Amino acid sequence: MLEKKSSKIKSQAKIFSFAEKDFRWVCSEIKELFFDLMFPVFCQSCFKYGEVICEECFDSLFFGEPREMSFNELLNVERLFCLSSMENKILARLIHLFKYQYVEDIGKKIGKRAGSLLKESLKKRRIEPRSVVLVPVPIHDGKKRFRGYNQCEVLVEAMASRGDFETGIDWLVKIKKTPAQMSLTRKQRLGNLKDSFRLGFHEPDRDKLIILVDDVVTTGATLSECALVLRKAGYKRIWGWVVAG
Repeated sequence: MLEKKSSKIKSQAKIFSFAEKDFRWVCSEIKELFFDLMFPVFCQSCFKYGEVICEECFDSLFFGEPREMSFNELLNVERLFCLSSMENKILARLIHLFKYQYVEDIGKKIGKRAGSLLKESLKKRRIEPRSVVLVPVPIHDGKKRFRGYNQCEVLVEAMASRGDFETGIDWLVKIKKTPAQMSLTRKQRLGNLKDSFRLGFHEPDRDKLIILVDDVVTTGATLSECALVLRKAGYKRIWGWVVAG
C-alpha cells in the first residue's frame, strides 16, 4: 500500500515538474512576444523587421579582404589589419550600440565574422591558427563592471569560435583609469595611455604570433602601448586586428 502511494506521489511530482517547465516556457514566449510588440527590432540599414542588422546588410559592412593599415605611432605593432571603416555610418552605429547601449549580441556577430576573415587571411599566409594567440585590448575594471563586459573580450571569444585560436583574455591588464580617447586631441591621446597597461597571465612560448584585437583604431596609441608591454615581455611577433578605422 505504501509502495503504491509512493509511486503515485512520484508520478504526480513528475507531472507537476513537466507542468512547471511548460508554464515557464509559455511565460518566456509571452514575454518575448510582448517585447517584440512593444519594442520591435528593425535592421539599422534597410529597416527590415526582425534583426538589428539583417544578413544582407551585414555582409555589405566589410571590405572584401581585411586592409593593412599603417600609422607612424604603431612602432610596436608589426602589422595592422582593418575590416571596415568608421566612415561606414551603419557600422559606426552598430559599434555604438555594442559599446554604449549594451547590445552584446552585435559584438558576437561582428566577432564571428572577424574570426572567419582572420582564419582565411592566415591560411593565405600559411600561418597555422594554433600558432596564434588572440589578445583583447583591456579596459579598466571599473568600466568593465559598469558595462558588464569588455567589448574586445566579446570579440575575441566570438573570433575563437571560428578557428582553432588560443585566447589570451587575461594577458593584459589596464591598471590606470584614463579619460575616453574620443574626447582627446591627437597629441593628448598619444600621452594618455602611457604606463596604463601591465602584463597579466601569459603564455611562456615567446614564438607565438600575438594578435591584439580592438573594436576601433584612431591614432593607434592604444595598440602601441599594449604591444609595448608584450614586447618588453619578450614577444616579437605582434599584429593588430581591428573592426574599424
